[in-house]
Amino acid sequence: MSRLRIFVSVVFVILFAVVSTLASAEKTLRVATLNSEWFWTPHDGHVDGSRFNKGDPSVSDYDKKLGFYRELILDQSLDLVAFIEIENKQVAKEIVDALGEGWSYAFKQGRDTATGQDVAFVWKDAEQIKVTDFGFPSGHVDGYKPKRLSKVLGLTLRYRIGDTDKDVSFATAHFLSKRKESPQKASKRLMQSKGLVKGVQQFDQARIVVLGDFNDFRASPVLKTLEKQLELRNASVSCDSVEHKAKRKLRYMIDHVLYKGFSCQRYQSISTAPYSDHPIIIAELVL
Repeated sequence: MSRLRIFVSVVFVILFAVVSTLASAEKTLRVATLNSEWFWTPHDGHVDGSRFNKGDPSVSDYDKKLGFYRELILDQSLDLVAFIEIENKQVAKEIVDALGEGWSYAFKQGRDTATGQDVAFVWKDAEQIKVTDFGFPSGHVDGYKPKRLSKVLGLTLRYRIGDTDKDVSFATAHFLSKRKESPQKASKRLMQSKGLVKGVQQFDQARIVVLGDFNDFRASPVLKTLEKQLELRNASVSCDSVEHKAKRKLRYMIDHVLYKGFSCQRYQSISTAPYSDHPIIIAELVL
């Protein structure tokens, strides 16, 4: 073999090794936020919510809804889902039991006793490092009493990528509804966003995903507070695969995925009717 051919072969081997190393140093995470709409279990013998609740569904209806969400998560190959509007810890456990081996959940009891609504994370193939409610932080707007978060959850997971461990922190929350909107309600949501900023600032800031039902539009002060103060990008406008025409329609979304420390390859919004009036929002992030 000539020296030139030997040289070309060696270069090819080196390039192949470099590309393989770079590929193994990346991980794609498909994360989602899902307002599951009054996802109450009939198996706990209790209906959470002292003032507002829809009661427990029948076992048959609950199993159908649980089965629908199970198939959605598995069909979309999701790695992590923030569930909004679940009843309690038992619902989170029943979700991961339905999903099967390799799935875990995180839950902290919230403060919304009127509706009983809570939030949770479910995920697969990562080590849990931290679960927190951040102490239910509050925010302040001039002219109003401080408003504390009532449904919030933080989670740090460790992913093994090649020979390296990388931690990713997640936070989810459910902000005050826009129904019967008023300046006071808008101000309370803004205070909730400021409270969430305080919570997320307790994390290492290298790789963060903030996702949930924030009940406001991406151009609102609520979302701009999260984006600017935490230096986050909104997947609905920053992901490469979100086309210009689609972006115009997404300006009125109230469920969001915000992130930093990643590149975003894809954004999806998929209807979950008839089980929820919210779509599931999916972002494909490269770690």
